[in-house]
Amino acid sequence: MNDFHQVVNKLPKSAQVELESIQKLIGPIMKVRTRYIMFSVPMITLSLFQLSVLLFYGGMNQELLWTSVFYALLAAIGFALLKEGKQKKLEMQQMTNDYMIDRVNKSQFVSEHNKKEYVELIQQQPFLAINNFIRFLTEEDKIRRTSGNWFKR
Repeated sequence: MNDFHQVVNKLPKSAQVELESIQKLIGPIMKVRTRYIMFSVPMITLSLFQLSVLLFYGGMNQELLWTSVFYALLAAIGFALLKEGKQKKLEMQQMTNDYMIDRVNKSQFVSEHNKKEYVELIQQQPFLAINNFIRFLTEEDKIRRTSGNWFKR
């Protein structure tokens, strides 16, 4: 995390502001996703371990049936939370990409041709979208500095 802050601090101020805006946008979803993952992994681990102990060392009898059902249910809930966490991750990526595309399209400094290229890069390369967005913001900042318009977006 420390490396991230060092990289962000080297960016132009306008890029830092945009990254903070993205963080504020996805922050609530990230908290929910973190909770889902935080609860799902121990639930899955505990229940699968207990089920394997019951099945391989305890055998199956009437007394252990309800215990096995309980741990199976616990595992199912854990896997459901894990899947929901993955859905939240996709939702965060989509929100981030939508924000970046909208921001690129609103720019008054970058040419329409370059805007179209950046939008295509963000859409076609989702794993490099932040890098491409930062390149766009850096280019926009250079153009803004040379044109003398500091406050327009």
